[in-house]
Amino acid sequence: APEIMPAAMSSQGILQPFSNGQPPQCPPRVLYVACPHHQAACSGEYDLVPDSRPNGQPLWRKRGCGNARWIYSGVDGKWYIGGFASADRNFECAAGYIFRDRRHG
Repeated sequence: APEIMPAAMSSQGILQPFSNGQPPQCPPRVLYVACPHHQAACSGEYDLVPDSRPNGQPLWRKRGCGNARWIYSGVDGKWYIGGFASADRNFECAAGYIFRDRRHG
């Protein structure tokens, strides 16, 4: 079944699916994330990490130096923006600064 990938943040800082509910045929190369006040470090552009599919889904890494962040699918089937703690576990976890509180396809 096709998966829904994150595309935006709600005002509560929760990842939201694509507005039309349909995933693209290929994962987008870049995702733009805008976060509310308390999670502003998660805001920015995220680049698709080629040939990396933790938990069977695409992985994106935040551009730039400093606060390293990744958008990944957790072991529970939800989307997360995680940091080094998630990366150190090879994304075999379900934790992050922000998450989508629904399982994807």
